[in-house]
Amino acid sequence: IKLTHKEQGQLASIETLNIQAYDLFLKGKNLIWQRTPESYAEALILLKKAIELDPNYSRAYAELAGLYWWGATYGAQFWKKLNIDYGSGRRLGMYYLNLAMKNPTSKAHQIAMHVALARRQFKVAAEEAQKAIELSPNDSEGYASLTYIYKNTQPEKAITYAKMATKLDPQSLWDSLYKQGQAYFLMKNYEKAVEFLEKVGINTPRIIKGDAFLPAAYAYLGRDQDARRVYKTMFLKAFEGTSPPIPEHTIHVFCIQEPEMATLLINGLI
Repeated sequence: IKLTHKEQGQLASIETLNIQAYDLFLKGKNLIWQRTPESYAEALILLKKAIELDPNYSRAYAELAGLYWWGATYGAQFWKKLNIDYGSGRRLGMYYLNLAMKNPTSKAHQIAMHVALARRQFKVAAEEAQKAIELSPNDSEGYASLTYIYKNTQPEKAITYAKMATKLDPQSLWDSLYKQGQAYFLMKNYEKAVEFLEKVGINTPRIIKGDAFLPAAYAYLGRDQDARRVYKTMFLKAFEGTSPPIPEHTIHVFCIQEPEMATLLINGLI
């Protein structure tokens, strides 16, 4: 196999020589994927220990950035466990992202993509996602990141990227199903949206709990009883301890770009 100079450089780049730090990093990353307030709190302790052991561990800084960024987004239940509020969580996320960007990894660019999306800088977000894939072409999370960008501008493309992510990492199947469900909703294929989002709810109930797309899809299908049940027992419950959800917040959290797509989601919830 012939490698380019860039590929050779990537293989030569060792992120940490500290095996204990690497072990803590892997355990922390696995806990983050569980997406519960308790798993986030445990991951925080492990990742901070990892950077104490190796202060130059860039990927651990990137995971910490993502932990705080998403912990801030997920609401009061996460805030309590992480000892933050929305503003401090976002600031800590940016603090660790800046440290990670001193020696950027694919994960750092993935988090930078989410930051750009939050600022509605969609072109910058696409560039960051592409950089993540260039640095690590076999990292499923890089392709998963692209689904955030394309789900409501080119939903068919988003579905392709979601499937690619699962092919690279079968353990990310729930995430792929979730992204595909959202894309199908925005294509107005509500039957498919419900099919995919219900599968996520069975396998990873925490992820679907605060989802806006499933109750809206039920509503468009005329399944009023299901829509009300999911909206009250799952969607609203995810906001316990925080302000009730409003359209602007919902559009922001789910990275909706196009006005007609925003209207579609909000009208479904209404």
